[in-house]
Amino acid sequence: MKALLPLAAFLWSASCKKGDDGPDATASSASLKIMVTKQYLYQGVARDSAVSGATVYLFNSAEDRQNNLPAGSQITGDSGTLLFDQLPLSHYWIRVTHPIFGIRDDDESTPQKAIALAQIHF
Repeated sequence: MKALLPLAAFLWSASCKKGDDGPDATASSASLKIMVTKQYLYQGVARDSAVSGATVYLFNSAEDRQNNLPAGSQITGDSGTLLFDQLPLSHYWIRVTHPIFGIRDDDESTPQKAIALAQIHF
């Protein structure tokens, strides 16, 4: 099994919940789900594997993240999936650190009445 360490992380936003009629102007918080994975080759096919032990930091600005200022929120997880719940609707700058795989940066916005999903590949 040969590990691949792609240089880019990608993300996408999850769609609205089933039965959702659209954005609610009164909604003031949302959730951000971070999936931390590592790509590897198995019998010539690229696969993803959850990475445990990663710490995810959410920053309120790119400058805060760049200058290593204290993060607004942080979570360390064992499952490779971390959920920040009840976040104010905003744009967040993400930093994921892992003791073996290093650091990845990304950013994502929290949409109304949906869960934003960011997938970070090491």
